[in-house]
Amino acid sequence: MCGTEVFKPSIYCSLKCANESQDRADKIKEAFKNSDVLEKRKQTFRERYGVESNFHRADVQGVVKDTIRSKYGVENISQIQQIKEKKKRTVENWTPEFLEKRRKNLDSSWSREHYSKELEEELERGLPNITGVNDPIFSSVKSLATVYRLVNNHRPDLIGSSNNISTPHQEVLDFLQSEGIEFRVNDRTVIRPKEIDIFVPSLGIGFEINGTYWHREDFVGRSYHQDKSLMAKEKDVKLIHLYEFDGNQNIEIVKNLVRKNNRRIFARKCKVREIETKDAKSFIEDNHRYGYARSTVKLGLFLDEELIQVMTFSKPRFNKNYQFELIRLCSLKETTVVGGAGKLFAHFLKNYKPVSVISYSSLNNGYNTVYEKIGFRFEGITKPSYVWCNSNERKSRYQTQMRNESDFMKSKGYHKVYDSGNEIFVWESCK
Repeated sequence: MCGTEVFKPSIYCSLKCANESQDRADKIKEAFKNSDVLEKRKQTFRERYGVESNFHRADVQGVVKDTIRSKYGVENISQIQQIKEKKKRTVENWTPEFLEKRRKNLDSSWSREHYSKELEEELERGLPNITGVNDPIFSSVKSLATVYRLVNNHRPDLIGSSNNISTPHQEVLDFLQSEGIEFRVNDRTVIRPKEIDIFVPSLGIGFEINGTYWHREDFVGRSYHQDKSLMAKEKDVKLIHLYEFDGNQNIEIVKNLVRKNNRRIFARKCKVREIETKDAKSFIEDNHRYGYARSTVKLGLFLDEELIQVMTFSKPRFNKNYQFELIRLCSLKETTVVGGAGKLFAHFLKNYKPVSVISYSSLNNGYNTVYEKIGFRFEGITKPSYVWCNSNERKSRYQTQMRNESDFMKSKGYHKVYDSGNEIFVWESCK
């Protein structure tokens, strides 16, 4: 092709010349679309080396590592500073327009031939355990969740339901529409390249709808939910995680956060009183996402005779270096109490004279802005915790701690789902 004399059967004078041939490149590209060619290639590698590709060979991996180490002083190219900076620049260029164009390009190139008959049959039955993927486009995809997401994004006709939206997801969308609240679905502008399921720009609130099957540890790992929460916090967005196992509670959480006609009460019009355990328990069970937890000090804020806010304390459950732990703080549903937390805490300080207080705020509810307003300081973030779920019930980690816990719970049909962890806040006396 370059004019240099060649000898048959080759039509190229050198490897360099061959690599510059567009005709040769097109033929290779076409061959890699042929599943028979790919399978034959894998079979040859298995027979010769016991693996399916060159990059699975230990000797080749060793050579690659040695080369990278000698050239750059690291073992993986992702550790090279220039590569890190390039990745960062790439992500910064992922504008909404770019992502939409990329999605359309993928849409136009996908067809039924990308899926095996087994995959199609499983999707049509609505089963999540996708198998039988033979197409080369999935050759580097290890997660079934990724396969399902690709199918859902680009071939929703194979899923069988409208956009594959779950019932909790649809309930949130319907409620926001009924309230006339503008929102964006599958938003990638806030924490790009990651996605927020439902984003309400006017309130700076996002909702993540976390189904148990696709958000279990096996698919998303331990830190997935926390990572998204912290990315949203950096953008001053409260990211609320709604879990499938929370059932009907999810829509109540949404209503409490976004309903426009929420009642607004000023704490200066209210009185603080000590309340009985039964009254505290009843109020917290009705108004706090995680229900009642044992406490020794129970304070109520009253508007005339109506209990509108509760704050409880006890000895610390997890960190004995502090004198008290603030256990629960919650207001009456669909009610905003201006200054209520400050008034309740001031009463506690005056009457109990604590030296130190610690408290935890779940990142499932978005980042917390109340504690620092009443004198606490932000101390850090806990590791994500988990629950075990099946189709009927949920069990906390404290109910299932045992030897071989994971193996036992999985054998019983449970999935491990991690939360977003907690923010830690501390108050200490100035004396």
